[in-house]
Amino acid sequence: MRCPLSPLCHVRQLYSASLRRAIILGTVMLKIALSATISIEHVIMWFQGTGKILILVGAFLSLFGLLLLFWQRIPFLRSLPGDITVHKGGLHLFLPLGTCLLVSILLTIAVNFVIHLLR
Repeated sequence: MRCPLSPLCHVRQLYSASLRRAIILGTVMLKIALSATISIEHVIMWFQGTGKILILVGAFLSLFGLLLLFWQRIPFLRSLPGDITVHKGGLHLFLPLGTCLLVSILLTIAVNFVIHLLR
């Protein structure tokens, strides 16, 4: 016996079949995700790498804080060749080009040293 509303019955059958396929696919994907276990060694290695990075970031922040604290007491940072100072009327302009170059070179050496330590 045919369904009196055959287009609706057909849509309902297609919907239930696609829903069944989606449920089966979802359970298969869940089983695959649960079977992929991470060993404890991988977790320990991740924490060790993260610990090294945190120590290095902390050391960098401490050195940067000390530099900011004693910035005025370091005599050669204000008088490097390449630093431009302009006094005109009420205008005081200081462009520390030489200092920026020196700091850039020192930071490049420090970052390369840290990268070398992490390898």
